[in-house]
Amino acid sequence: MCRRPSTTPGRRGWRRWCCRARSHPLRAGQLNPLTVDGTNTIIDDWITLAGGRNAAQISGNGKQVTKEQIASWSPDVIVFASSTIAGNDTGQQTLDKLATDPFWANEPALRNHRAYINPSGVFLWDRYGVEGALQIQWAARTLNPDLFTDLNIVQKTKTFYHDFLHYDLTDAEATRIINAQDPA
Repeated sequence: MCRRPSTTPGRRGWRRWCCRARSHPLRAGQLNPLTVDGTNTIIDDWITLAGGRNAAQISGNGKQVTKEQIASWSPDVIVFASSTIAGNDTGQQTLDKLATDPFWANEPALRNHRAYINPSGVFLWDRYGVEGALQIQWAARTLNPDLFTDLNIVQKTKTFYHDFLHYDLTDAEATRIINAQDPA
C-alpha cells in the first residue's frame, strides 16, 4: 500500500509508480561487523520515497546482523555505504571484490548487478545532510531505472551543487561523485 496520494491529474502520480515499483533494497552500512539500516530510519524514508520497501526486517540504524539474516531477507538491490569501500579501492573495485566473496556472490543483488556504492559528495548523501535531496532522486533512478529514464542524475547533481553549494561541478566530477569515486 502506498502512503502518498496521487499528484495533480494528468501527471504520473506517486501512487501509480510507487505501487508498480516494489524493489526490496537493503542498505549495508559496514561489512565488519555487518550492519544494516532498518525501518524507522532516514534510510527507510529515502528507500520508501524512492519507491522501494526496505528489505531489512529490523528497526533502527546500524543494526548488527548476520549473513543468514540478509540471505533470508533476499534483497533484490543492495546499496553499500561509501564507508564499505576498502582502503584505496574505488567503489567498483569494492563491488568486484564482494562479487568474489562466497556469501555475497550468491546474493541475487550481486549476481544480477544490482549492488551499488552510495554516492558521497560534500557529505554522505544517504545520511543527515543537504545532499539528501539528491539521495532520493539517485535512489529512485537506481531502484526503478525503467520508471525514471528521463532523470539525468549527473545534471541534477551539477544543478544542485551550483544552486545550493555555489560550486560548478564538471560532468566528470559529478560522475565521480555518483560512482562513489574519490575526486580526481
